[in-house]
Amino acid sequence: AYASASLKNGGRLEVEALHAAGVRTAGVNDLVRTIAKWSEETNTTKDHTDCTKDSSPPMIFPEGMDVPYHPPQPWELAVYKPNKKTGLASWESSHTRFLNGDHPQTIAMTPANGRAIQVATVIGHVLEGLVQGRSTPLGRLADLSSPPNREEWEELQNLETNGGEGMDVVKNALSMKDFLTPIMGEEFMDTPFNERDEVEKQTYAKWCNCLKWYMALRRVGYEPKFGNENGDIVIKHEDV
Repeated sequence: AYASASLKNGGRLEVEALHAAGVRTAGVNDLVRTIAKWSEETNTTKDHTDCTKDSSPPMIFPEGMDVPYHPPQPWELAVYKPNKKTGLASWESSHTRFLNGDHPQTIAMTPANGRAIQVATVIGHVLEGLVQGRSTPLGRLADLSSPPNREEWEELQNLETNGGEGMDVVKNALSMKDFLTPIMGEEFMDTPFNERDEVEKQTYAKWCNCLKWYMALRRVGYEPKFGNENGDIVIKHEDV
């Protein structure tokens, strides 16, 4: 239930993920359909939580869905903090399981500590693994969590470029709030969460997802490519 509640609007639980998490009831297909119907009925606002504007070329990964990208080195400011009991960082189990083929929904329902987490948290763990220098199949991750398209990437890039040295995401450990204030406005940022407009909250969630991708890719020196619906490359990112 927690995993389904944490899905972005329009997202749905996958039967295969439930099976992998240990669900063995004969009615699992009916369960998935029921949850999907509930999600459609309760999510009445337009989905703003994922990147991608239809009019702009999406980020593509010509190397293939399951081919891992190998960062040349970890981000220079990355800090590895292992848990004293497990000897692993909080993100590490999620990243390893994703690398081994587990669906993020399965990981969210059956994390290492036994307490369910949000699917978005799993995505964040995978991107943190990338920043820490771990090989990561970006194409498969992008199929589950949309990265910025060309327009969104350029908007974030312009914020970084025009913000001066203090906004350089490679040289600084910036908070999302500080980086996204020019997009969302100070009034929104200063408004308590439960008092924010629902559409604005979803817009902010969308930009947070875009920024997670943007920061991770910039910090490991990955040069994104953008293409059309046929997979043809139409533009390459130029370094800031």
